[in-house]
Amino acid sequence: MLVVVLLIVIVLTGMALTFARSARVEATASANREAAAQARAIAEGAARAVLALGDDIPADAVEVGNGGAYWLIKPNFDDDRTWAFGIVDEAAKININSATADTLLKLPGMDDAIADAIVDWRDTDTEVTGSGAESEYYLLLPEPYNAKDQAFETVEELLLVRDVRPLELYGEDANRNGVLDANEDDASDSAPGDNRDGTLDRGLIDFVTVYSSETASSSDANGEPLVDVNSQQSTQQLLQVLNESLGDDRGAAVLGAIIAGRPHRNLFDMYYKANLTPEEFDQISPRLTASQSQGGGRGQGGGGGNGASQARIGLVDVNSAPREVLAALPGLEESDADALIAARSSLTDTSSASSSSSSTTGATTTTPTSLSWVLTALDREKVIGIGDYITNKSLQRSVDIVAVSAGGRAFERYRMVFDTSGDTPRILHWQRLTHLGWPLDPQILKDLRSGAAVSDLAQTTERKL
Repeated sequence: MLVVVLLIVIVLTGMALTFARSARVEATASANREAAAQARAIAEGAARAVLALGDDIPADAVEVGNGGAYWLIKPNFDDDRTWAFGIVDEAAKININSATADTLLKLPGMDDAIADAIVDWRDTDTEVTGSGAESEYYLLLPEPYNAKDQAFETVEELLLVRDVRPLELYGEDANRNGVLDANEDDASDSAPGDNRDGTLDRGLIDFVTVYSSETASSSDANGEPLVDVNSQQSTQQLLQVLNESLGDDRGAAVLGAIIAGRPHRNLFDMYYKANLTPEEFDQISPRLTASQSQGGGRGQGGGGGNGASQARIGLVDVNSAPREVLAALPGLEESDADALIAARSSLTDTSSASSSSSSTTGATTTTPTSLSWVLTALDREKVIGIGDYITNKSLQRSVDIVAVSAGGRAFERYRMVFDTSGDTPRILHWQRLTHLGWPLDPQILKDLRSGAAVSDLAQTTERKL
């Protein structure tokens, strides 16, 4: 009997221990699911706040709810060892649906074969462009498929294009956080493979988009019709604009020069022909347009542009584009991009700049809102040449949201692309990036899991690898 009782006790004890362990595992899993749901809710709440507030939303270590937090991270093109925070302008990138092969070729990591293959993938014909590839190539792959011969829908679709591998698209930045992490600078010791040169080699992902577009406006910010500098029928309205902005005497003189210089390729062309000052250009350009039908070029956004109503795809926002994108503009070289960056960085004139919070250093800087500063950076020929391809705004924007639950138990990460061209912002793309891992300083999670409050964390911008 004693043996039987002992056996029963042992069995019951084992069952109790197994049940207790199962209950503990289930409790842990339930807590993890709850934390993940909380992090997901924080991310979705941050997305709604971005849509509602735009650049007015805080971006770095924002406490939410009962100890949760979010960050809005973006590439820091000035320092690959420090995180940057804020919203990204999609128009600050090259649009792969409109860029020529020559423009694509000037981007980092590009060669003739990839540039031509990108053009072949999106064009509607079946003719091979230069060193490109059409369906004949893709159908011979182990897993065959046809060339799309339509516009790219996402940037990640580039991975279907010949010779575009993850290394070309993402560079060494495997977790897409814009920072050179330890595993991204250790050669072949760990994934991804890198050259161990102490510098983050960025892939195409930071410099290309499929979302940038704007509809050519027929009215100014006050709802008044834009006046076409190339139209003889608009001469009286043009004189009125010039007189209101520059005064009667100066307005009459500028009008004469504009009429004599017709047709104008774009408003930059008009600027030179009319011998305007940058200040005068800032005053009158928002109320003018240079129509394509009258002999102008494709037009440029912001202070210039054409009078057409069709969507203009791929205009580059020179007020926020990085050096690599500026250097890819038609007719420009790397030295021109450096000149543009220097001129943009030195802006202090409040007539052509507005104050905004810098997400890179936490300091307050000035961000240009006009295009007149471009006139001071490049010569006449290059300014007029890029005038057909640049704008001073971005209607499509993106944000990389990192959200963490209370106590740092779980995190979620999403990328959202949204459009602000309508009365209400709308989401164009929502992509989960949690699988890429925690993108910020690992010490942040350790501090949160040790009981630190978000307000007790060192400012993330002060953390440097």
